[in-house]
Amino acid sequence: MSTRSRIGISQEDGSVKSIYCHYDGYPEGVGQTLIENYTSPVEVMNLIDKGDLSSLHSQEHFADRGETDVDAIVTPENEYVSYTGDCWGEYAYLYKGGEWLVQMVRNDDDFGFSKQFTPVQSAIDEYQEKIY
Repeated sequence: MSTRSRIGISQEDGSVKSIYCHYDGYPEGVGQTLIENYTSPVEVMNLIDKGDLSSLHSQEHFADRGETDVDAIVTPENEYVSYTGDCWGEYAYLYKGGEWLVQMVRNDDDFGFSKQFTPVQSAIDEYQEKIY
């Protein structure tokens, strides 16, 4: 099984430029990798400009294996989470104001979407508290 996610960066015009990531989308996977390795807007844009990827850990981008139509997309920020759900994503990551944020996405109408983004480290800490 895969835990899908989108990784995005907030733009000055109120939009989000983002890519799809197929594996390890949970905060302890993609989230941890983002906060440890992508700490500046330049680093984040370099990642996003490479397009959709299978795994953030392995840096396996779809374009590297010849796939097409895998470029980053731009959506209004207020549509980013619902777009993530439409792509079967379970987590939406957003680099905004120098910080990584995450929002869990429910693609099931019975659950709806969580109400707000939270810092990735807070989401990881909350998960750790629940399992220990």
